Amino acid sequence: MLKYQRKYFILVILSLVFLVGCEGGSYKVIMGEVDARENSIIGEYNKFSGNYYKRIKLNRNDEIFVKFEKETKEGSLRVNLTNSDGEEFFSMNGLDKVNEKRFIIKKDGYYKMRVIADDHKGSFDLQWDIR
Repeated sequence: MLKYQRKYFILVILSLVFLVGCEGGSYKVIMGEVDARENSIIGEYNKFSGNYYKRIKLNRNDEIFVKFEKETKEGSLRVNLTNSDGEEFFSMNGLDKVNEKRFIIKKDGYYKMRVIADDHKGSFDLQWDIR
């Protein structure tokens, strides 16, 4: 019975470690929330500072289409994609309008789709489609 409990405990710990690695960042949200879904990150708040990311697995020759829409009342907000070495693959900021980009991934790996805010007040909707 003790062996079974030990295996169960290890499985639970490994599951938590895996889940924690999928999304996160270092950020502060006041009166609202930022949330990641399977292929999107959305947020609506009175103030958002810091960065929030979603970790995604991409393969060489994957085509990724990114759509970023935001409303800014104050502050600034931008989006980027970085590889596992922390190198920035692309960045989007723009004005209060829809920004769209389409590109081909050149290297297999885990990437971070990141939203970076500097005292941003408003909302955003970041979506991506991988083909």
